[in-house]
Formats: sequence, C-alpha cells, structure tokens
Amino acid sequence: MGRPGLKVFAPASVANVAVGFDILGFALEQPGDEIIIREGSAPGLIINKITGAGNKLPHEVHKNTAGFAAYRLLEHIGETDRPVEMEIHKKMPFGSGLGSSAASAAGGVFAVSEFLRTGLTKYDLLRFAVEGEQIADGAFHADNVGPSLLGGMILIRDNETLDIKKLHIPSGLFVAVIYPHVEVLTRDSRNILKPAVKFKDVIKQQGNLGAFIAGMYTSDYSLISR
Repeated sequence: MGRPGLKVFAPASVANVAVGFDILGFALEQPGDEIIIREGSAPGLIINKITGAGNKLPHEVHKNTAGFAAYRLLEHIGETDRPVEMEIHKKMPFGSGLGSSAASAAGGVFAVSEFLRTGLTKYDLLRFAVEGEQIADGAFHADNVGPSLLGGMILIRDNETLDIKKLHIPSGLFVAVIYPHVEVLTRDSRNILKPAVKFKDVIKQQGNLGAFIAGMYTSDYSLISR
C-alpha cells in the first residue's frame, strides 16, 4: 500500500511591482492553486486531474507548467520513472496578473519534492519552477515564481542566475488587489514592449527603485509613495 497523498497550496503573486519590472514581486495570502501528489500506478509522472481551468490546460506533463517543473526536478534527482500522480486544482483566473501559471509551477515542484522527501530547499527548487512557468510565457524570470515559492516580497538582482533577495516588509503595509476581469496573457503583453528605453527614463527608474527599497527597510511610507 502506497504512502498517503500530499496536498500543497501555492499562492497568487503580483509581479512587475511599480518600479520593479521583471525584478520585484510579492505573494498574496489568497487566492492560490492546490496541487495533490500521490504514488502512481505506472512509471513516470502523470497528471490525472485538472479542475477550475475550463479545459484550457493540457494534461501532457511537458506542456503543463506544474508538470514540467516537477519533471525537471525528477530529472535532477534521477527519478523520472518514479510512479507519481498529480492533481491540479486551479483557484484563480488566467491572464489576471496574479501569477496563475507561476503558482502551478511552484506548487507542482514543491509538492513532488516534499512527497519524495528530497531534502532540497525552496531555493534549490526555484530554477525548476521558473523553467516550468517559462512554458506559459516564454520568458525566464522569477518575479512571480519566486514570491509564490518563497513568500514575501522578492527582489531579483539577476534573473539568469536567479540571484534573489527577500525584502523586508514594514509592519502595517497592506495591499489591495483589484481584478477587472480582463484577460491579458503575459506572453502577449511582453510582445508589445519597446526594445529600448530612453536614458533619462533609466536614471529615473533607478532612483525610484533604490528609494522604494530604502523605504521598505526604513518603514518610510512617504518615500515608498514618492
């Protein structure tokens, strides 16, 4: 008789936070996705159930963000033939800006790691989760996956090497999320971005990003606002 199944919750996240395009993101308490892992009856990872997705998500492991993230982990530990079954329960809409694909990727890899007792840290799992989300939006960036996996607010110094830092959050700082029920897919929105920005805009952005981080560590709400 196999071991009992394991269920994890992966929270939604907000990325591109104000002055931190592709380098700032934070996790929310709700909503989030649920991933359930059980011992399988056949070799390999199988996604046997997906709910809440309106038949929009593929069951094929290599085409699914949660499945592929988990598969990359199994490759890493040499257990691709390990019988594992995955259920994905989507609890948030697509294209909402809440990191839906990132939550699935983070939840999928973390659930499999915990189920197999790999002993890997969340940071060890981060690259696999980012690779999973990359299937959905085509970009290798951790500003949604990082917060969903690690919690809190994350600064990504460098996406390529996943050099990240969890930022201090001042006591009493809250966020309100307004969802207008408009679907904007990350892949589509990135395709309309201009390839270059003005030098003066870069300088202004650098100043605002530095001030925002300084304000977070000093609880200077006026500086954060400016």
